[in-house]
Amino acid sequence: MPTNFLSEEQRRRFGHFTEDPDEGQLAGSFLLDQTARRRAMAARGARNRIGWAVQLGTIRYLGTFLENPEEVPAVVVAYVAEQLGLEPRAFAGYGSGEARWDHQDQIREGYGYTKFEFDQWFALARWMYQRAWIGNERPTLLFDLATKRLVDKKVVLPGVTVLERLVSGTRERAEKRLWATLAAAPTAEQAEQLQQLVVVPAGKRLSELDRLRRSPRDISARGVGKALERYESLRSFGGHATAKVLTSAWRRLVFPPPPMPVGSVEKRALIVASAEALRSALHRHEVFVPGLHKWGNPNARLLGDAAWDAARTRVCEELDLDPKPDKILAEWTARLDKAHRDFADGLAANPAVRIEQQGGRDRIILTGLDRLDEPASLVELNKEIEARMPAVDLPEIVLEVNSWVPYLGDFTHVSEANSRMADLELSVAAVLTSEATNVGIEPIVHDGVDALSRDRLFWVEQNYVRAQTLSAANARLVDYHMRLPLVQAWGGGELASADGLRFITPIRTLNSGPNPKYFGTRRRGVTFYNFLSDQFSGLHGILIPGTQRDSFYILDGLLEQETALRPVEITSDTHGASEIVFGLFRLMGYQFSPRLADVGSATLYRADPDADYGPLNPVTRDKINLKQITAHWDEMLRLAGSLHSGTIKASEALRVLAPGGKPTPTGKAVMELGRLDRSAYLSSYFTDELLRRRVNTQLNRQESRHELARKIFHGQKGELRQAYREGQEDQLGALGLMLNVVVLWNTVYFQKIIAEMRAEGIHVRDEDLARLSPLKFAHINFHGRYSFALPNEVQGGQLRSTAKPERTATTI
Repeated sequence: MPTNFLSEEQRRRFGHFTEDPDEGQLAGSFLLDQTARRRAMAARGARNRIGWAVQLGTIRYLGTFLENPEEVPAVVVAYVAEQLGLEPRAFAGYGSGEARWDHQDQIREGYGYTKFEFDQWFALARWMYQRAWIGNERPTLLFDLATKRLVDKKVVLPGVTVLERLVSGTRERAEKRLWATLAAAPTAEQAEQLQQLVVVPAGKRLSELDRLRRSPRDISARGVGKALERYESLRSFGGHATAKVLTSAWRRLVFPPPPMPVGSVEKRALIVASAEALRSALHRHEVFVPGLHKWGNPNARLLGDAAWDAARTRVCEELDLDPKPDKILAEWTARLDKAHRDFADGLAANPAVRIEQQGGRDRIILTGLDRLDEPASLVELNKEIEARMPAVDLPEIVLEVNSWVPYLGDFTHVSEANSRMADLELSVAAVLTSEATNVGIEPIVHDGVDALSRDRLFWVEQNYVRAQTLSAANARLVDYHMRLPLVQAWGGGELASADGLRFITPIRTLNSGPNPKYFGTRRRGVTFYNFLSDQFSGLHGILIPGTQRDSFYILDGLLEQETALRPVEITSDTHGASEIVFGLFRLMGYQFSPRLADVGSATLYRADPDADYGPLNPVTRDKINLKQITAHWDEMLRLAGSLHSGTIKASEALRVLAPGGKPTPTGKAVMELGRLDRSAYLSSYFTDELLRRRVNTQLNRQESRHELARKIFHGQKGELRQAYREGQEDQLGALGLMLNVVVLWNTVYFQKIIAEMRAEGIHVRDEDLARLSPLKFAHINFHGRYSFALPNEVQGGQLRSTAKPERTATTI
C-alpha cells in the first residue's frame, strides 16, 4: 500500500488547531487548577507565564506541542491570560524565545507525558500489528485509533509522517504474513486447481478467477441462485460438505425425491437452511469469530488450562467447594430432601398453601400475604419524626454530609491525580447535584463564585466525575452509614435486593432499547439496575440498554460492588428466578431468594426417585440429573473460578451457558444444579411465612427508594438525555450516590430526634425503630436555583436544630 495515504488536508489538521475551541473544550483543557497556576506564575515575566499555561493546555487538547506555540487561537490566549490576571498581548514573541523548550520539559515531567521514543514506537507497532492481523481496518481508521491510544497514554504525538509510515509498514507486514499463510494452506492438487483459475479459456474474455472473485450484488432470487452456484464452485476446492449443515427435515426439501434427477438441489431451500444453521450455530457459540465480543470465542475469557490448574485449590477453598463433587452434592441433596419433608409435614397445618387439580395436573396454590397493620405507636413515631425533621435544600445535604464523612475528597483528576483546586469539593458537590437532579449546569452556575463558575463546573464534570470516583465515594458513605446505631435495627447487611429503574431516552443513542410496557410505543429507554442492602444503602448500579433480562445482571452486582457490606442473600422479582441463575448463585456461595408470583407453575424436582414425600409426591415427579452435574463438575468449578477472579462477568457467562435458550453441556449442568437449589428454596418459601415477609419487605424498600430517585431526578421530565453509554453511567451513578447521601442525612437526623424524644421522657419502642424508613423526602427541597452555602450552625460538622412540636405525647 502507498506510504502516504492521508490527504494534504488531513496532514495539515494533524496536531494543529483547525478551529476555535468551544466553551466546553476550553474548560476541559485550558482551565488551570491551583497547581497549574502556581507553576505558570513561577516562570519569568508575563510572556513566559502565559506561554507556559498555553503549552500545558495545548498538549492536553492536541496531544502534542506546537512547533510555534503562538499558533493558537486568540480565544485560548485570552482564556488563559484572564486566569493568570495578565494581558493577552503580553504573549507576543513567546514562539521565538528559547524558554518554550524548557517549559515543554517541565510540563512533560510534571504531568507525566513521555516522548515518542523507541519503547513507545515498539509498543504501538505491536498493538497495531495485532489489529491489522485480526481485522481489515482501513489505514485512516487505524491512524485515528493509534492517535487516540497515544493521547490516552499521555505519549506526545510524533510527526504526521512518522505515524503514517508506521501504519503503512505495519499493515504491509500483516498482509505479507497473511499471503504466506494462505500460500502454505492448499495441497499440491489444490494448488494445481488454483493455477488453472488464472487461465482464460478459449473464446472467453475472463478467467475463472475473475468470475469467482466478483462477490454477489443482486439480492433477487436469480442473484441468490448465482451466488449459490458460485459457492458450489468454490466448495469444489475442498470446502466442508453441506450435509454438516442440513437436518433430516431440511435434507428432504433440499434434495427432492424422484422423479427429480439424482443430485438435483433445491437452491432456495438450501439458502434458507444454511442461513438458519449459521444463525443457530452463532447463538450456541458453536461457530465464533475470533476477536469479536458478542460472537467471539465463549471460553476466551474463562481461566486458561494453566491458570485454572494453579487456581483450582484456592478457588475451592475461598468458595467453600470441593474438587470432587460427591461430598458437596450429598450435602445439597440432603438440604433438598429436608426442605421437601418439612413442607410435606407442615402442609396440613399451613393455611396459606394447598394442592389443587387444575387442567388435569396437581398445582400448588399459595395465598398472598396479608398486609401487616401498623401499630399506633409506629404511626405516632413517624408523625413525630416528620414534624421534627428540619427543612433543608438538597445542596445543603450534599455539603453537610461531607462535613461528617469527606466523600467529596474521593473525586480525583482523571489523569493528574495530584491536581487540586481551591474549593474543589464545592465544585464537585455542584456537579453531582446538577447530574443527579438532571437540571444541567445552568441552574447551578453562580457568577462571582470561582468554584461555581461555568468553566470550573465543565472542567470538574469532564475530569473528576466518573465511575471510579463515584464508586470510591459511595463505598465511603456506605461504610459510615453501616456503623450508625440506628442502622443495626434495620438489618445486618446480609440481605440485598435488585430491581430496575426505567428511564426514557428521547435522543438518538445506540445504548437504548424499545419496550412499550415501560417506555410507550415508538420510544426507547434504558434500565438502571440497582442493588439495595437491608440497611437502605445502595451498593451498586448497572446500566442496561432497554430492558434486557435483568436476571443476567443480578450476580454482576454482588461480585462488582466495592462497599464494606457483603450480602450473602439477594432477592428480586419473579423475572429473575430462572434455574440457571439459581445454579450460578449456589456455585458462588450466595442464596438467591426471589419473590415468586405464579409459584403454582413452578416445578419441584427431587434427587431421590424412591423418596416418599406424602402429599408432595404428585408435584415432585421430575428428577434432577445428578450425573450431568458430576460429569461437568470441573467445568463448573472453572466457571466459578473465572467469575470469582473477575476474568468474565456473570452476565456474559449466562449468555454463553444458554445462548438462544439452548444450553451448552456445561450450561445444562448448571441448570440441573439450579433445579436442585430452586426446588429447595421453593419448599422453604411455601413453608416459611417469615421468609416470604422478609423478601417482600426488602423489595418494598427498593420500590420506595425508586420513588425517592424519581423526586431527585426531576429535571427535563425525568428523561435521560445523555447520548453515550459513559455519560449515562456517570449521570445515573451520580443519582445513586445522591440517594445514599440523602439516606445518610435522614438516618443521622432520625437518630438525633429519637435521642431528643427519649430525653424528653417519650418511650420509643425498639420494634418500631426496625420499621422506620430513611427514604422520606417531604422536608427536602429539590427545586429552585441552587445555593451551595451551609448555615453557620452546621459548618463545623454540628447538626442543625430540629423542630419542636407544640404538643408531644408522652408515650409512643
